[in-house]
Amino acid sequence: VLLLLGGAIALAAQFGLFHGDIRQLARYTEVGVGIANITDNSMSVWWLQGSRVGGCVTITDTKSQKQVNKCDEKESRIHLIDVSGLNPGSSYRVDIKHGGVSVPLSPFWGQAIWTRSAGARQTPERVSGRVIDSKNRPVTGAIVFVGPTASDRMYIPLAVTTNESGGYSVDLAILKMQFVDISGPLFVEVTSKDGIKLVEKTITRVSPTTFPDILVDSQ
Repeated sequence: VLLLLGGAIALAAQFGLFHGDIRQLARYTEVGVGIANITDNSMSVWWLQGSRVGGCVTITDTKSQKQVNKCDEKESRIHLIDVSGLNPGSSYRVDIKHGGVSVPLSPFWGQAIWTRSAGARQTPERVSGRVIDSKNRPVTGAIVFVGPTASDRMYIPLAVTTNESGGYSVDLAILKMQFVDISGPLFVEVTSKDGIKLVEKTITRVSPTTFPDILVDSQ
């Protein structure tokens, strides 16, 4: 019974069937660990812990037991690791190591994370932006989370790390796989490379391919 319940919860997460206030559910920094960027053949895993060490994630196909292992060797409190080469419509167990310490996902994910089914991928819709501080300096190595502002259910966000210019780029077509309208305002949260939430706000594209600059306080 528990296994079936876990599977049902995982499917609900996959298709966005959780109800609740997105302003509470989408506070990613406070949650500290999660899944992002799920497509038909890839997903990203991110987490935040107290110590500055490297981290690894192992993705295991629950049917074939085939594993994909990826590591981020930089010593940091926060990691975002992209894993590709997965199978469409398949379930995967996610195991996270921060240094030598296991980091558990929230039980609400159930026993496994599901990739999108074959044919779910949309035409790419890349939008770029920049994170700067009040002195117009680029904010580098921060994680930018992007999700819908809708509050009718739980959504799996996009997540990306800013580059040396403070720039980032996300594919909004991945959000469209969750049957959401991406034409209007979107929820954005920025977490620094030290694991500090810098801002939580809504933004609207200034052009089809551009977000406005995200301004954060100087650190």
